[in-house]
Amino acid sequence: MTVARSAVAGMIYLLFNEGYAASGGEAHVRMPLCEAAIHLAQLLLRLFPSEPKVMSLTALLLLQHARLPARLDAHGGIVLLEDQDRDLRNRRLIGERTGAAGEGGATQGHGLGGNRPALRRT
Repeated sequence: MTVARSAVAGMIYLLFNEGYAASGGEAHVRMPLCEAAIHLAQLLLRLFPSEPKVMSLTALLLLQHARLPARLDAHGGIVLLEDQDRDLRNRRLIGERTGAAGEGGATQGHGLGGNRPALRRT
């Protein structure tokens, strides 16, 4: 991965991170930032479809975003992972993760290979 491409991927990750866990304000999550970061990651993936780090980044963002409905309670408060209702996770985004990470060994060693179960609790 070139230095410029790596910097772009890093900025996309930071954008998503700020949306996923807002550093300020009343909202814990800033959905527009998450969605913008995912859109940018998917654009980068279209430009570099065989780049493992871009595939992994896109898959990571989709997996994290899929958890969002279970991460917040009805009042917008954070729900700890062990207390989250896994049925609330967005299965469509989890399925897209497979496409982003590639089927098989394209991302082996990055923890996001296509044959891995959709979400594992750690």
